[in-house]
Amino acid sequence: FGPGQPQTRLEDMDRDGVLAQIVYGPTCTQLRMQDAALHEQVSMVYNDWAAEFQKHSPNRLVLLPDLPSYDPLVARKELVRCAKLGHKGAIVSDTVGRGAPLFEDEWAPFWDAAQETGLPIHVHLAGGLHSVKPKLNSWRQPAFVAVVPMQLDETHSGMIFSGTLEKR
Repeated sequence: FGPGQPQTRLEDMDRDGVLAQIVYGPTCTQLRMQDAALHEQVSMVYNDWAAEFQKHSPNRLVLLPDLPSYDPLVARKELVRCAKLGHKGAIVSDTVGRGAPLFEDEWAPFWDAAQETGLPIHVHLAGGLHSVKPKLNSWRQPAFVAVVPMQLDETHSGMIFSGTLEKR
């Protein structure tokens, strides 16, 4: 439980010679909530906690808020709120709610808000795995770790070829 306390995390970082850390915390995506309103509320509570956590050392601790991704306008609203809380970036998922992908026109207001706030957006790893399942202490765990980053190929390709990045 030590890394969940700012002072303990900073002590660990000092011991390991780490100047600063971007923390991809336990996101609501991992909870696999199907209720959009609940996901929004849980995200807001987590994001408030993350803002308080990083106040202990804002130049060293950067906890990325988790944006509710069921609806681009809800994600936009939370992104703007997170910018006001002092967050330095945010996580969005392209697999929550199975709505329009991040590169579709429905997401334009969200990407406009990212541009306006100046916050970099991180896309959460998820989806796409069909046969490699993680299992600790077996060959499956490193195979899983090797494959998971490749699951962003569709999202990244869509972002690049749709022109979403150039429009901002």
